[in-house]
Amino acid sequence: MERKGVISLIIFFASILTLLYAIYYIQQLSLNIGIGAGAGIVASSNANIIVNVTIAQLLNNIPTLQLALSISYILFVLTIIMVIASGLQILNKRSGIEWPIIIGISALAYLLLSILLETSFIFAEPYLIFSLSTIGGAIVVLLSIYNAFGIIRIRHHTIRNIRIDPSKPYTNMIKLSDELFSKLSGDIKILDMHFDSLGLKNLAILLENSNISYLSVYVLANEDRIGGRFIKEYNDFKNELKNRNIIFEMRILNENDAIQQHERLLIDNSNAYKIPPFNIINRKSEHIVRTNYKDALIGFEYLWGRAKKLENLKE
Repeated sequence: MERKGVISLIIFFASILTLLYAIYYIQQLSLNIGIGAGAGIVASSNANIIVNVTIAQLLNNIPTLQLALSISYILFVLTIIMVIASGLQILNKRSGIEWPIIIGISALAYLLLSILLETSFIFAEPYLIFSLSTIGGAIVVLLSIYNAFGIIRIRHHTIRNIRIDPSKPYTNMIKLSDELFSKLSGDIKILDMHFDSLGLKNLAILLENSNISYLSVYVLANEDRIGGRFIKEYNDFKNELKNRNIIFEMRILNENDAIQQHERLLIDNSNAYKIPPFNIINRKSEHIVRTNYKDALIGFEYLWGRAKKLENLKE
């Protein structure tokens, strides 16, 4: 699982921890109020009953406990928002900045209210529960801030389009490296029916010169451009990346899927782009533009699941 997914899961489970605390607090306060109210009713209906000091103190604290209960209801609503929003953040692979903001603000309000309850009202409950819930809330706040800044950084570095001038192939490679590949991150996915030895060479140059932080490279291509020379070059490059703990895998589409593919795509963990063929990516007069990320990713993963590994091509 990618780092973003792990962080989202941590936020989700930490939010559940705060929800359990809110439920426990409501339950215990309600129990105390109920006991106090019941004792008060019994005592008032029978003049012969002597109310001991503990019950008397509980009766005096009922208004205070009722106020604490009202605040704990707000606490409960905040934790519900955190759990739902963090769950939606997990389901939505390209979540916007609104989710980290909603989760972070809710978690911060939760922390302030929970501390207010613990310090302002007389209510005995296990300190460990409060400590764990506070740690959970703090984790949610910190990771939400981290996610928000990550999304801002990605958006700041996202390109709109790149114009390739076929008369400047060398300059185009620099432009592609600086303006596109240097902004990629995570898992890089490529769909290119024209991918061949020259495409592999251009990919290696762009990845090397861009100094990007990528974890893996996945390429979907057509069989008709794959030959013996390419296999050797592919294995060499794959082993080179493996030595750097980077996964490189290539799959070949079946004939029917390959015929239907007319677009070439470059996808990372946040954005998708329409691109020229990699073997002429620096020579074809064509714009590189953003496209719908969700649709591109779903389409790529569908084709990836139906394709055959390059290593198994001859089987």
